[in-house]
Amino acid sequence: MSFSDIHTHILYGTDDGAKTREQMLKLLDTAYKNGVRLLCLTPHFHPGYFGDNRGATLHAFEALKKHCAENYPDLTLFLGNELFYTHDSISWMKQGLCLPMGSTRYVLVEFAIDASEDHIAEGIDRLLNIGYIPIIAHAERYKRLSTGRLWAIKQNGVLVQVNDEAFRFRAFDFALNKRVRALLAEDLVDFVSSDCHDEHKRPPDMTESYNYLVEKYGREKAERLCYGNAYKMLCRENGAEE
Repeated sequence: MSFSDIHTHILYGTDDGAKTREQMLKLLDTAYKNGVRLLCLTPHFHPGYFGDNRGATLHAFEALKKHCAENYPDLTLFLGNELFYTHDSISWMKQGLCLPMGSTRYVLVEFAIDASEDHIAEGIDRLLNIGYIPIIAHAERYKRLSTGRLWAIKQNGVLVQVNDEAFRFRAFDFALNKRVRALLAEDLVDFVSSDCHDEHKRPPDMTESYNYLVEKYGREKAERLCYGNAYKMLCRENGAEE
């Protein structure tokens, strides 16, 4: 089974993910070994936390593309950002400072963990109003966001991503696991991604969550969440061939 991973922090020197070029390449090698064949690099974007990391992002991405061309020609790469939503986010998007997913109008966006439903809905609406389609990053983390409100938000075309780590009881707390299962039960999830930051605590390995999905919901849904939906969004929107 091949995987698509649309939420990663592999690009070195850009955020709290990979720190060195060597670590970046090791994470990429691990992702490929674990079946990833479509990868979107999404460094955090929030100038207050990570400074102006645009130059570092492009530099690291070029190095990664070269490594892939030489070693993994069947691995497709895309570049984006994970936008941390604040009131200034709309200005960042309008100025082109924060990157959407590839050349699409989809943007990966995260909120503060304790954000209210109203704050999340307001941020989503503001992004939609300027022509972007939000993908809510690691939606299982927002404990104040009910499944009912999320369903209403999704009616505008908004997509939902959850983290592979939420499926692993050993690595994460029970509350997160309970919430991700609730989202799946309500058919609110569009993507499962690794949100990888390193080789150990948050590695680029989606195998365990994929196996869980196959067992619980069947292979068709598992393949859609772990590969097909991301391919449809990124490859078809960018005019690439499968």
